[in-house]
Amino acid sequence: MKRQIRPKLFNTGLGMNHSVYIDFKNQHVNTIGITDSGRIVSKGGKFGYSSNKYHSIQEKIDCLVTYLYQKHSDFKRDDIEEFEDCIIRVKRDSNYIRLCEVIMDHCATYLRIRSNEDMGKWYPVGWMDKEAEDVVKNIFNDSDSIAEFLFNPQTVLETKRLVF
Repeated sequence: MKRQIRPKLFNTGLGMNHSVYIDFKNQHVNTIGITDSGRIVSKGGKFGYSSNKYHSIQEKIDCLVTYLYQKHSDFKRDDIEEFEDCIIRVKRDSNYIRLCEVIMDHCATYLRIRSNEDMGKWYPVGWMDKEAEDVVKNIFNDSDSIAEFLFNPQTVLETKRLVF
């Protein structure tokens, strides 16, 4: 359940360190990198453990892909077979199927997941902290939520550095 705690800021009840909010001051145009083969490629990313704002459609797609990868990874193996096995599990997930349908509806193209060599062998598609994970999983409630998160230029994912 979400509740408005300040103008343009909603609390999902899952923690106050990360949030999704509507940014009416940031009226920028989002662009997506589409490959020569006509696909959107996601390599995941690092989400959480630091203060960042993710505005672009590409960053938001990477965030959702990272969540799905992390949800299906066993993190006990660091080989290419584990990456490929995990991607198969991700592609069978109803949330991934819904994400692909939203992207197809709005962009008329397919989504492709690639490993990201910059992340290291244990995190080939990146990682996200628990707080970001709790916020992101609510985005998968339905197709409208995914589309609003991805394609509304005023929707921003903000992570905060945890201070102990």
